[in-house]
Amino acid sequence: MRLAFALIALALAPVALAAAAVPAHAQNQVGRYEMVTLPSKPGSYDNRVMILDTADGHLWQWWEAPAVGSLAPSSGITYLGKVTPGNVPGETAPARHSGAPEPVLPHH
Repeated sequence: MRLAFALIALALAPVALAAAAVPAHAQNQVGRYEMVTLPSKPGSYDNRVMILDTADGHLWQWWEAPAVGSLAPSSGITYLGKVTPGNVPGETAPARHSGAPEPVLPHH
């Protein structure tokens, strides 16, 4: 399972780096992976990003926590499940939990 998360992180790293190198006005184009920075929780120093695979509906949360006191910094990615489109805005749908998809490795 850890290997799968590591491979997903490796597959998504070029997407994140490419987004950082693009001017802000050009970042609004829709790509396969859409990322949204989540607001910090009160009193928390962690960073969190929600990642949506717009092609297949898979959803992940990437997180990073800095070193605090004697604790080492940590980071990871959590698979949250697969989302499906609703019928009307604001519709509440039950969560669908399934296994994480196999990572797609970039071709060079």
